[in-house]
Amino acid sequence: MGCRVRVFLLGRLGFAVAISCFVFANVVACGSSHEVKIVLVSDSSLVDEIPSLLRFKKPVYPSLARLAMVEEVVWVEMIVDANGLPHDVVAVRDTRNMTEFRESAEVAATKCIFSSATKNGKSVSSRVQVAFEFKVSAEERRRDAIRRRMGG
Repeated sequence: MGCRVRVFLLGRLGFAVAISCFVFANVVACGSSHEVKIVLVSDSSLVDEIPSLLRFKKPVYPSLARLAMVEEVVWVEMIVDANGLPHDVVAVRDTRNMTEFRESAEVAATKCIFSSATKNGKSVSSRVQVAFEFKVSAEERRRDAIRRRMGG
């Protein structure tokens, strides 16, 4: 299975001005229950080509949250340098404010590798947001339902 990656360019007012969807069947580390959204935060006129995800590191699903079937989306902001490496990684948005999800997403983001953004044919740094979605798979939900019916 691959990962679905959505790329959004944000204009000056923060509204999405272009959307592309890609399927990366060759991203081995990506499980079917993870979706990655990459958002270029800065004005799209600052770069000619936005960064793209070359290697995705799947975040570790916090074990207690998985057992409780808790799902979450954590947005992580970072600087992708001219070599495609993430720096200044920080979780900036989530719905449950659970430290375990935030920390897992930040650790995973530091292990991702990107192509760098380009401007006038040269690699440049850019600010990027990546959303890590922690989602319980349908198979896990089915197993949990069976376990509950059997009293365990």
